[in-house]
Amino acid sequence: MSALPPPGFADFVDRQRRKFAASLPARLEGVEASWRKIAAGAAAPEEAMQLAVAAHGIAGSCAVFDLPEMSRAARALELELGRLPAGDPVPSGEVRVAIETAIARMKRSFARQP
Repeated sequence: MSALPPPGFADFVDRQRRKFAASLPARLEGVEASWRKIAAGAAAPEEAMQLAVAAHGIAGSCAVFDLPEMSRAARALELELGRLPAGDPVPSGEVRVAIETAIARMKRSFARQP
């Protein structure tokens, strides 16, 4: 068995990375829209968990595609969303600031992508 990747693998990975990068603006907009709804108290309780799952997916995909800064910011968002009390996901104080900071870090990281 060869340790070398099959022919065309690098091109495949590059295409997947570009496809993922192209999806990030919509994903970030979705994160922001969900957060605005949660922060306003207009979200169903499960929406905070759904946003945490989305942040988890972004964090993992960013790690795979070598976007470590955005991966760390998305992971921070996921962890902070996990601190929201069950049944009352309207954040306040320290948790709210941490969530907003994580989202801002994600946006700044995306803006710096080549």
